[in-house]
Amino acid sequence: MRAALQLIEGKLPEPQALLDPGLSMSRRTIETVFSNMVGLPPVKYHQIYRLNRTRQKIRDLQHINDSIGDIAAEEGFWDWSRFSSYYRKHFGERPSETRKKFSFSNAPERQR
Repeated sequence: MRAALQLIEGKLPEPQALLDPGLSMSRRTIETVFSNMVGLPPVKYHQIYRLNRTRQKIRDLQHINDSIGDIAAEEGFWDWSRFSSYYRKHFGERPSETRKKFSFSNAPERQR
């Protein structure tokens, strides 16, 4: 299962690729073992992993000029409304609220 987590964290495009038919276990067995070890099915783990990476980039000052939509697309979220819904459900706020809160709290003090 460590290999499966490394694949996901290595920016695996689709979590179904974890379920390699060349492995000696069935797809369902792999999903069950993964779910038992991680506490989530592979697809859900992958989604949360991508949401967290997206949030990190939204909060990163190096990406402050990148649109949230572009950042989301980089992490594989192509449908804006679905992404926004997932994001809000997981973090309790809209992506734009995250950016606004973080950019204001980390902005350099204005010199008077």
